[in-house]
Amino acid sequence: MIMYWASVPFWYGVEMLLAVVLVGLPLMVYWALRFALAADRGGVTGRAGRCLAPWLITWATVVALAYNAPFALRFSLSAPALGAYAERIMERGPIHYESCEWAGLYRVCGGGAEHGSLDGVPVPGSAGFTTTEWAIYSNTGFAWHPGAVPQETADDIYVRIVGDWYGSRGWDGW
Repeated sequence: MIMYWASVPFWYGVEMLLAVVLVGLPLMVYWALRFALAADRGGVTGRAGRCLAPWLITWATVVALAYNAPFALRFSLSAPALGAYAERIMERGPIHYESCEWAGLYRVCGGGAEHGSLDGVPVPGSAGFTTTEWAIYSNTGFAWHPGAVPQETADDIYVRIVGDWYGSRGWDGW
């Protein structure tokens, strides 16, 4: 679940922290006690790899998160479909927000031309759209800004992903 929550432009930080505290830490304590009891009875010999598996999985997850691997993989696999969705927005005009569909591994909803500045003038050839996740509602998405860097406002925050792609987050931070 943590890897899934980290596969979006803006992580679900609070949810990830709660998962670690409420699920991860109790599991680690359980496995540490289980390992200690098995070691005390001499039952660890020959099964050390199996006893260390939870710790190795935990460290592999930490390393993957440190390198932002979940997002990089999901975005790389979805980039062609996201590009086609952005092209459709640029060709046909705005798409209503309730109109959702899959673009690669992301469920995208609505979309329209992006505003490149505070004056509200759309950037020619740009497109922005939101994403929805099954686990939680969020006001995040992607923006395609060829040749222009989107300006942050009091409502919107952008982070550059690669090339002309930006991740966007709306006013509520969710």
